[in-house]
Amino acid sequence: MVRNKIYLWLSVFWTLLIIFLCLGVSSDFPVIKVDNLDKFVHFSLHLVFVFNWYLYFESKKQAAQSKLKLNLFLVSLLFGITIEIIQGALTKTRSADVFDVIANSFGAVLALLLIGLFENYFSKDSK
Repeated sequence: MVRNKIYLWLSVFWTLLIIFLCLGVSSDFPVIKVDNLDKFVHFSLHLVFVFNWYLYFESKKQAAQSKLKLNLFLVSLLFGITIEIIQGALTKTRSADVFDVIANSFGAVLALLLIGLFENYFSKDSK
């Protein structure tokens, strides 16, 4: 019970962090000159997003487990697309970028692959 509350708070915090980082005024953030750093950040944010929400729903054991991973991917994808649309429509310092959505998607897919590997590893240990 306590563990799923921790997972919930961690997931909500991470979701709000993504919103803050993606919709905040970009000039307020430090400038780091690294090629494609923005894409790596998007990739990492959605990797952790999917992983955190997976831990929360897995700890509850009430979600439809057979579709949990697909649903998490779709939520991550739609969340990323929504953020990009809002960036393009409502912010003055940001613009929508399809490559950010692609980076988000790759992060979500890697999270699901890692989850699958962990599940396989731990299910072998329990047998």
